[in-house]
Amino acid sequence: MKKSLIISILCLPFLGFAQNLVLNGGFETVGVAPQTFANWTHSPTYPNIVRESSANKISELSCVRFTNKTAPAYITSDAITVEPGKTYRLKFTGRIQSAVGASGTLEPTDAESALKLNIVIWDGEKTKPSKFSALTIKSGTNQMVTGDFKPAPGVTSIKLVFGKNKDIAFADDVSFEEVKN
Repeated sequence: MKKSLIISILCLPFLGFAQNLVLNGGFETVGVAPQTFANWTHSPTYPNIVRESSANKISELSCVRFTNKTAPAYITSDAITVEPGKTYRLKFTGRIQSAVGASGTLEPTDAESALKLNIVIWDGEKTKPSKFSALTIKSGTNQMVTGDFKPAPGVTSIKLVFGKNKDIAFADDVSFEEVKN
């Protein structure tokens, strides 16, 4: 018994736990103003993004809420270093609704309402589209969605971009991890 316990402890560092490469993916750390989040940048629609810490949040202490049901809103992560040839898994939990409310209490206005998480290639000065198919949620009930991304040769840095076109959206628990083979 003691021998197998010692072997297990010695092997622990080699198990290869995945590390979330998204800083503040749970939107728990607020930035300088109440509407900002550390490690995320707001679009010019700054007032359309707030910290949701009421019973309507998705998990933990808070999540991000995209407000103003008639206007789009976007938020972009800090740059994330990637290695071409490796595979990464992106996932998040979110919902989109016609008004503020808890998960499962309200549905989106129509089929065009969507919350999307996309990957853009960051070259240090500007972003350009990637071939990643955006993770999309069109439901008023919390859903977790996932997708795999393999950087093309020459791509060493990316950013994540959340956006909604209309209605009220909630997003939380964003992770981007290397898939260990």
